[in-house]
Amino acid sequence: MSLAKTFLMKSFAISFLLLVSLFAHAGEKVLYSFQGGADGQLPLAGVVSDSAGNLYGTTKYGGSGPCTSADGNGCGVIFKVSPSGQGWTETVLYSFQGKGDGQYPIAGLAIDSSGNLYGTTPGVVGVGSCPPACGNIFEFSSVGAFTILHKFTGGVDGTLPTTGLTIDPSGRIYGTTDGSGHGTVFQISNSSGKWKLTTLYAFTGGNDGGDPTGPPLFGPDGSLYGGAAGIIYRLHFSTKWHEQVIYSFGKAGSPRDSLAFDAKGNVYTVTVNGYVCQLTPIGHVKWTEKVVHHFHGIYQHHADGTRPAGGVAIDGTGNLYGVTIGGGNGEGTVYKVSWDGTKWNETILHNFNNESDGLAPIGLLIWGLDGNLYGVTQVGGNGCGAGGCGTVFEITP
Repeated sequence: MSLAKTFLMKSFAISFLLLVSLFAHAGEKVLYSFQGGADGQLPLAGVVSDSAGNLYGTTKYGGSGPCTSADGNGCGVIFKVSPSGQGWTETVLYSFQGKGDGQYPIAGLAIDSSGNLYGTTPGVVGVGSCPPACGNIFEFSSVGAFTILHKFTGGVDGTLPTTGLTIDPSGRIYGTTDGSGHGTVFQISNSSGKWKLTTLYAFTGGNDGGDPTGPPLFGPDGSLYGGAAGIIYRLHFSTKWHEQVIYSFGKAGSPRDSLAFDAKGNVYTVTVNGYVCQLTPIGHVKWTEKVVHHFHGIYQHHADGTRPAGGVAIDGTGNLYGVTIGGGNGEGTVYKVSWDGTKWNETILHNFNNESDGLAPIGLLIWGLDGNLYGVTQVGGNGCGAGGCGTVFEITP
């Protein structure tokens, strides 16, 4: 055999192995396709799970409320998707009415140990005014009661809550607002049956950042960590809450959506410019950044995905899992990034390439009790005709 032929065969084999590595097979299953009516339309955040494996989330449109817009009817819903026999069933737990209860929820839910759900609806530009329509925090209890815990006023408490919530072991709830200046981090707690909101920090839009991009998350040291425009911040308590910028991004751009901690205390985030980044602490003062993966396209199609969203989910061995809104075959991906001892490698677990399996995944993936991943797509599925109204899906890694 000639040297040239041998070289070509080896080159083909290497290329084939690279393709297999990039596009590994994983099973995707649509659990529910939204139909765009009373059942909901356009989920814009991931789901949460209870101890029985039921999934809960929100859709921006749909439901029985009177809201109408060019993009969809209804004021949005809180939904539950639960295993039923060999399939899954969707139940609408609550339909927003666009009045005192809020409208158009775009953030995910938080769930406590008793199965109560907590979320926010934003104050919507062009729908009412702020005040009074500055957004709210709500509870949907495990017995089916919907309660407004706080209505934002647009003052020191902030306005426009657009990110998810975090619950501590004592039942205190933490979140962010994006309006009234440059945004806030807040805590809301229950004392003798009354909920009280406290603003922990108000961003100035200077070196401290501003316009928070995801929910605050507790780190191993008990401090709150989150992303804002161009930075990662830490809030720690010493007689009062203090903010510390632990990292300022350059070309990677601003962090997007949720942070994640691994077992070693490293922080992971995805950014608006298509980077997956790892931050490693050197004490509390200095953090170093490493690019785990760079998605090569932002708006154009690219095989490894474009526009990562939702942050990453981490498994027990430190592998990272997330979604990109575009790329792959053009309609988004589920990806895995793993460390082989020398470098990080990306693997595509699923390409969304037709309407039936969903299009444009978004939000944080979560681990189910069965070891599978669960998430949502904004559109696609078999509802609403061309384009679809979104799906809840399962990935078997």
